[in-house]
Amino acid sequence: MADSNQLRKLVAYNQWANDKILTAIDGMMAEELVRSVDAYFGTIAGNLHHVLWATRIWLARWKGETPPGRTDPIKGSWREAYAETHADFRAFVEPLTDASADRVVAYKDTKGNPYEMVLAQLSRTWSTTGRTTARRRGCCSSGSAARPATWTTCTTVSGDSSPAPLLL
Repeated sequence: MADSNQLRKLVAYNQWANDKILTAIDGMMAEELVRSVDAYFGTIAGNLHHVLWATRIWLARWKGETPPGRTDPIKGSWREAYAETHADFRAFVEPLTDASADRVVAYKDTKGNPYEMVLAQLSRTWSTTGRTTARRRGCCSSGSAARPATWTTCTTVSGDSSPAPLLL
């Protein structure tokens, strides 16, 4: 049986990690966010958009809704857009029971290929694909000094007030 509480912890952890990234970019000028950098999506803004878009896609899949388009505009600031998405995610997972988290979700990937997976298993897929974080101003530390403004994959964070580790 699925653990619905684990899903709520996962959503809380994702919000915590995203908030670390948003704090790291506070005060950056728009030009800095769109400047070409050695990043998965070419710019910090490109990475922010990808993570937000992917999070919204996974939520739509979980809910059985049509996912947003890649070119759908982001309304408001990055912080406002992420806050809205986090609120939507929390509203979805809060009422889940273990039985409802154990249901099969049918969805299509961005290329239209059909898939089916148990919601609790989908959450693990979502959580492990969304771990791109900024190592800027100490937003993510792996036990060593924070690295300069580069993007990297970060699966563990230590040395700060991170939520309890997730057992996935």
